[in-house]
Amino acid sequence: ARPRMLPAAIAAAFRPWCSARTSDPANLAAVSSTSYPVVAPLAPDTASDIGALTANAQTILVSADMAKFLKVKIGDTLHVLLARATPEQVEVDFTIAGLYERLPGFPDGVDAIINIDRHTAEVPTKAPDFFLATTTDNRDQTLQAAVDELRNGSDHIQIDTRATTLDRDQSSLAALNIAGLVDLDSTFALAMAIVAIAIFVFGLLLQRRREYVTLRAQGLEPRTIRLLIGAEAATVAATGTLAGVIIGTGMGYYFVTVLRPLFVLDPPYHLPVRAAALPVGLVLAATLVSSLFGSRLVNTLEPTELLRDE
Repeated sequence: ARPRMLPAAIAAAFRPWCSARTSDPANLAAVSSTSYPVVAPLAPDTASDIGALTANAQTILVSADMAKFLKVKIGDTLHVLLARATPEQVEVDFTIAGLYERLPGFPDGVDAIINIDRHTAEVPTKAPDFFLATTTDNRDQTLQAAVDELRNGSDHIQIDTRATTLDRDQSSLAALNIAGLVDLDSTFALAMAIVAIAIFVFGLLLQRRREYVTLRAQGLEPRTIRLLIGAEAATVAATGTLAGVIIGTGMGYYFVTVLRPLFVLDPPYHLPVRAAALPVGLVLAATLVSSLFGSRLVNTLEPTELLRDE
């Protein structure tokens, strides 16, 4: 059976527009306000605002970033120049009916959106640039069947699907797979942490070996000395690990938030607990091994060797 598809005619154009304070070129899109909310996964508030474009053709929706740049708010008037530098050039006033963050179906982003009927009324010769469609389900087989039927009998149609868009995004410079670099950096940081713990343990022995040997000569059991060394090393390792996890979590959230606009896809913030537990466990294991090895060296020292120290 032919997959049911719901088209949403969209005309996108680069147009200058201005508010009462400033002006700037912007990416304006004209959509079918009745079918676009059906095929696009919109937030409830955004879908309601787009539906309002049908009731009032004089309204426009503006992205939050562009509204901030133009210093406008809901209810203000925008002066939009359509079909600039063509015989159909016309300036139209719109009232801002709502703001939004991002809209699906526009990988490169769109700064404002109006009703396509209003756009057609002002610029009759403007044809839709592309159509947005959805299948009846999310199966790959249904998507491929829809693409095959659309291409059947036409070699001039260009079709982009969620699969081709994802491939294009993954091959872009901003979406390089840096998992290998992350693993290399994590391995280097783990090695440095293990070396730091080992240096601390053996530096502790170098500075306090007289104390440990004296305590052992006074009858302190080797097990107790081992516990003293292990407790000090574990305190330093646990404190450093906790501080590293807190700082790494905060920096990870900061980088994801700052770099998110560079990606076509919206990367969520996710803290991999299992992946973070592995280096933490290795650091604690290295602390245990260093403490055992260091206490073994202390317990093999002879008290007479301390007479050589100045």
